[in-house]
Amino acid sequence: ASLCDEAFTNGLGWEETGFYGGAFYIHSPAADPGVREKIVRRMETAADAAMEKGLSDAYGCANTVGRFRWGSNCDIANAAMLFYILSDLEDLPEDKKNAYRRMAEKQVNYLLGQNGTGYCFVTGHGTVCPVSPHHRPSVAKKTPMKGMLVGGADDALQDAHAAEHLKSRAPALCYADDCRSYSTNEITIYWNSPLIYDLARMIG
Repeated sequence: ASLCDEAFTNGLGWEETGFYGGAFYIHSPAADPGVREKIVRRMETAADAAMEKGLSDAYGCANTVGRFRWGSNCDIANAAMLFYILSDLEDLPEDKKNAYRRMAEKQVNYLLGQNGTGYCFVTGHGTVCPVSPHHRPSVAKKTPMKGMLVGGADDALQDAHAAEHLKSRAPALCYADDCRSYSTNEITIYWNSPLIYDLARMIG
């Protein structure tokens, strides 16, 4: 397989991680110019599709998955991460880099409360935030630890609590602040890590 095959140049999640390698490669002084160009174009294609989705969404949500799946907040945080990565490229037009930065900020704003649920999806922050995450240490302490991003809307209703309480809601509203709703209120490292990156870029 070549460096530019799809398997090596897609995704910032846990199942597709190629853009992590791509991000390192395109900033390497030893990068082959032709290979670098192909990787940048593929990343731009993904970012531009996310940009189009964000511009058409009332909350600026650049979720290109086509639905709100388990861990949808990770998809949104990863979209912001991709926008920020490309905004660093000196060979992109300044107006495009600025557009990427603005759209990245919209994703962070979505996660912090500018979304249909009205929740800041980070525990311990905002006027309305998760108080009952699916996180065993928090359950044991009977209080949520602060600073954790929950999974967010999951329109497949993949746990019993969600299936019972969210079945009539619009996809973007399929979120339950209940520790029993592991498909919407779970805590994982891999969707908290891109948020940390995004916040560092946003305030840095």
